[in-house]
Amino acid sequence: MSDLRYLLKVLLRTAVAALCYFFFSYIPKNQFKIVLISFPEHSDSAESVYRRILQKNLHRIFRIIWLPHFQNLIHLIRKPTLLIKLLYEVLTARYVISTHGPPFWVNRRQIHIELWHGIPLKHIVGLFSKNFLDRLYMTMISKQITYLIVTSTFTQHLFSEIFGVPLEKCIILGEPRTSEMFKWKDYSRTIL
Repeated sequence: MSDLRYLLKVLLRTAVAALCYFFFSYIPKNQFKIVLISFPEHSDSAESVYRRILQKNLHRIFRIIWLPHFQNLIHLIRKPTLLIKLLYEVLTARYVISTHGPPFWVNRRQIHIELWHGIPLKHIVGLFSKNFLDRLYMTMISKQITYLIVTSTFTQHLFSEIFGVPLEKCIILGEPRTSEMFKWKDYSRTIL
């Protein structure tokens, strides 16, 4: 019975994601809106990207919106007006930056930048699963990722394999949260 429940859950999730991907692409996008989606709400990578946006004065050009805990829609169902407002912000944004995989509503007219939240030393479905439905879901997710930020050529190849994202879309930029630490390291050397 649990296998049947799992099958139905994956099929429903995949069908909803496919419908959202198709229909939400017809909603007009604001070319000057960036949405950050992080989990937990102030993850260090998303915060580092946000700080960098402020340092580069991009907030004067783009409207920056940080959506806390937006990955878990179940809690937002109890607050329908908030849910509608958050969905509006995400669906009308041209750029979506997230830390834990693309939300299912990200579509082909949006640029999705995936920071991911770590190096995949844990079990990740896409790499290890032999299950057809898991692979199907990972294939759908890979189509939603425009760019995947990675730390090195090693993780570039690893993430490309895991997420099914072409190698040229896995951009080596380092980890935003560790870049902050190295910045302080250089600063402390200057002081010494």
